[in-house]
Amino acid sequence: MLSWVKNSALYRLNQKMMTEHELFAALKKKALSKFEGISPELATRIARHGIDFCNEHRLLDDKTYAEMKTASAARSGHSRRRIARDLKTRGVETALIEQSLDGVEDLASALNYARRRAFGPFRKVPLDEKRKAKEFGAFARNGYSASVAGKVITLPIEEIEALLEE
Repeated sequence: MLSWVKNSALYRLNQKMMTEHELFAALKKKALSKFEGISPELATRIARHGIDFCNEHRLLDDKTYAEMKTASAARSGHSRRRIARDLKTRGVETALIEQSLDGVEDLASALNYARRRAFGPFRKVPLDEKRKAKEFGAFARNGYSASVAGKVITLPIEEIEALLEE
């Protein structure tokens, strides 16, 4: 069982980067299904052994994971609030989340989101009340405040380009 958990942990980390919490949950779930009649306590100990093995060989690093996910999400147009929520659900500690969000600005992320969705100055149709409500709703669902959404929706393209250059 112990050699299986090491191999399983290596295989999973080779497939994709994971937090310690995610890997632990995956290893425990797999151990419960793989080994017939195993108790939850034993599955927990096996999964913990896999985590300890990965930590011993420096294969898990939640700080790097949080920084990479934060940078990628900000470029994709996700708000600080949404990034923090996503990292929290993946088991990243609050201090690491706050540290990774230090350089992220909601306005810059919102501009990326607007460009991707053709909102605000990037829209190809004229702004009417229905379109404005749709854009505000999309920004709100993505975790942006009303002030950031209003700023992006109403800014002219020239000011947006100047902000993007900064």
